[in-house]
Amino acid sequence: MVTWVGLFVLLLADACAATTVVPYPDEDANIDAWKYTSAKADMQAAQADEIATHYIDLDYYEYEIIQDKQNPDYTIGLLVDPCSTSFPGCCQDQFGTPAYVVPGSNINSDGVASLVDEYGAPMPASVSRIGDFPSVFDPDCLVDSSGKVYRNTTVHHSDGSVSFAIDYSSTCVDLDFAIEASASQSYPACWDNNGSVNALSSCYTFDGRVKPNCVSVAYMQTAFIVQCMGIFALDNHCGTFLELHKPGDEVILAQTRLTAEFPNGYRTTTLPLFFQGNTSRTVCLGDYEIWWVLRTQFKFIVKYRKSFHVASPVCEFDPVTNAYRGYTSLT
Repeated sequence: MVTWVGLFVLLLADACAATTVVPYPDEDANIDAWKYTSAKADMQAAQADEIATHYIDLDYYEYEIIQDKQNPDYTIGLLVDPCSTSFPGCCQDQFGTPAYVVPGSNINSDGVASLVDEYGAPMPASVSRIGDFPSVFDPDCLVDSSGKVYRNTTVHHSDGSVSFAIDYSSTCVDLDFAIEASASQSYPACWDNNGSVNALSSCYTFDGRVKPNCVSVAYMQTAFIVQCMGIFALDNHCGTFLELHKPGDEVILAQTRLTAEFPNGYRTTTLPLFFQGNTSRTVCLGDYEIWWVLRTQFKFIVKYRKSFHVASPVCEFDPVTNAYRGYTSLT
């Protein structure tokens, strides 16, 4: 007679046998293939995620320079130190085209300065915002037989000899008359002073706050200025920037972010002149460019370049390399 205990043991053994999974002969190979496919998919997803993150800095420059001569859909404008002869913020919400005075030899006898725009195209006197340059008596101004005006400067040497320096590119405009040098002229507010920047000077924001070792820059674009929001609002790979460069050199010496989306005319910002972010060094004597750059996740798009000249301070000399450094130390 089968006891209840024995029957229970037999039923338990039968149940265990029923739950045992016996694979088909080729199932092991299928499992390996599935694991390989799954691992490959995970790897591809990881690679895609790595490429998509902002931690890979692909600072690749692409040049799409806007030229007014090509009748673009929109224009960009920059003025360097626009309020040096006026009050801070004098350029705020103002419209206008930068103008430049041609060399003194091209100024006529009435003291009327010829103007060109930033692309070198002549501008009519009717749009000039500066007055006529006053003339002064100058006995060194002479006229040659062909009617050209020049300055004949007499030089007395220590040995008693005398020589003469002839200059046809002087500020002489007629016999015994010259105009005052353009450097001594008064220029209107919101004027481009891109030839005399001092990297040791302070500058002003549009509302009058002082910042050290910088230059004020008025900027304008006749279209939306791209901004980034949310977690990318302060991302260095997102937004519109002004960058300081040596001409043709992609090394960023300084930068500032533009924050106005729809400027109604010019707006004013400040561009630091510290050398590559080092507050104990500034850029020095030489030619520079301000680049208007639209930064995206994987590249920097240059839309506009503005030339200007730093007149002071003189660059440091390195006696080891027998060359001038690209900066001056603030000591």
